[in-house]
Amino acid sequence: MNLWKVELLDLFRGWKGWTLTSLYLLAPILAVLISFFIDSSNKNEVVGYADVVELYLLCSIPAGLLFVGLVVSSMSFDSNQNLSIFLRLRFSFQKILLTKLVIYVLLNEILFLFTFGVTFTLSIIMFDTSDTLSSKWFLFGFLFRVFNSIFWVCLVTFTSAVFKSAVASLLLTLAI
Repeated sequence: MNLWKVELLDLFRGWKGWTLTSLYLLAPILAVLISFFIDSSNKNEVVGYADVVELYLLCSIPAGLLFVGLVVSSMSFDSNQNLSIFLRLRFSFQKILLTKLVIYVLLNEILFLFTFGVTFTLSIIMFDTSDTLSSKWFLFGFLFRVFNSIFWVCLVTFTSAVFKSAVASLLLTLAI
């Protein structure tokens, strides 16, 4: 069994992967429903699709925080004695950490971009599109998202290297 299969089985066999996926899938539903209720209750003010996207970004904050917690707890895999022995006997330490980071970051980015696309498509279909979206600001926002992901990866890697405990690493990461 390779390291990718081990990590994905560990992620989706328990609550971690399913909770992260469900939080990301819940965010566009909440954003569209909240915008629909605001639009239907207030006929004088029109809800634009940019407002729906902003609500989506707000509703996806819990999923982002859960992502940080999951990555920090998975990086300190020495706390789970059985998993630590299993992984260290078969793979190098560098390969284990790199695989964990790549799997979690890719999963997070894929879920975010997929649900962002769903929210964007639904908001264009359902709400006011008279306000045009600037492609420069749109691409600037995605560039900011990439830099944000790189920052979190560096921060999580640093705190996981400093502390062996998942709780201490998570508290330091969230404090920064």
